[in-house]
Amino acid sequence: MKVLVIMEIATPVSQSELEALLIEGLESGDAIPVTPEFWKDLWKRVDSRRNSGQVASVDFKLRTKSTMTKKTSSAPPECIAAYDRLITSFPNIERKGATMPYTSINDHMTSYLNSDGLMALKLPPAEREEFLAKYETKLFEAYGIVQKEFVTVPPALLSNTDELKPHFAMSVEWVQSLKPKAKNRKGK
Repeated sequence: MKVLVIMEIATPVSQSELEALLIEGLESGDAIPVTPEFWKDLWKRVDSRRNSGQVASVDFKLRTKSTMTKKTSSAPPECIAAYDRLITSFPNIERKGATMPYTSINDHMTSYLNSDGLMALKLPPAEREEFLAKYETKLFEAYGIVQKEFVTVPPALLSNTDELKPHFAMSVEWVQSLKPKAKNRKGK
């Protein structure tokens, strides 16, 4: 692993000059561990020097696999565990999404878990109304928008996999009957 040395630059430089300085820095000195903490500290020092006018403005960020951290959901761990228990009881359904866990069939979302740990479940109209009444819940709301096909699964029900399974099965069955969404073909 190479060391990136940030040099103080008295006057602004062109992008090519900056790249040349970075390459020079990469080829100098002994290697040191490059951890997320290293990058956090380094960018603090660069920002501090830039704000004081000691270095030219830096208009790019270096991103490599070694500097990126794996994204995870901000939902409470117990909610993620309950959601995973439910999904694993359906062998043909796969949990997707690192930051927002969800399930989908033919590009139709069947369920998801938001950052607060609330589960949204897509149900057909008749079952949706029955679910709303039985569990005294409401249609799911995300970013101030009511999602008319999704119900909010009460937290106690999310924890009760056996009771929730038939509703999830109904969602899967209904979504499988929907026409697959057209794939977005980029570059064509």
